[in-house]
Amino acid sequence: MAENDVDPRLRTAAEQVVASYARAVDRSDWELLRSLYHPDAVIDHGAYAGDVDGFIDFVRGRREGIVHTAHYVANLLVEPLPGDRLAVEAYGWAVQTFAAPSPLVPAGSAGTTYRSTYRYVDLLGRHGDRWVFVETHLVLGDLEVEQHAEQPARRAGLTQLPSTDDPLYALLARWRSP
Repeated sequence: MAENDVDPRLRTAAEQVVASYARAVDRSDWELLRSLYHPDAVIDHGAYAGDVDGFIDFVRGRREGIVHTAHYVANLLVEPLPGDRLAVEAYGWAVQTFAAPSPLVPAGSAGTTYRSTYRYVDLLGRHGDRWVFVETHLVLGDLEVEQHAEQPARRAGLTQLPSTDDPLYALLARWRSP
């Protein structure tokens, strides 16, 4: 392999961890989120810095009034490091909509949509037979904030739900059942 080539299995493993993170936070799947971190992981997520239990509590607290959340990840770069470690840099974009009352909706507004760009700068390591986050850093980029005069509502049908009531979990339950 050339110097800048990465074993495709390592790249796939890193992509799976980062994409699973997006699923976990967007669907409020706390069990999945916890499983993605080493028990001693160090998390620096801008508004939160600390351990995984505190991080999960932080993300849960941001769910009050949430109508929609979607994290998109792209431009994933992986660099193998000594000691069964991977440095991972991923660019992302998130859209989150909140309805009043929520601490993320200012007084006088019925709702707020946040659109943000960011980078994840992560250290992954092996924990048993899985790759997990050992250290994570959120590097903030642009932020656009849109205020809504009317209460944002979920649309009927297959709306992306910020919970495990999402259709994905029903599909997985059906096909995982014996």
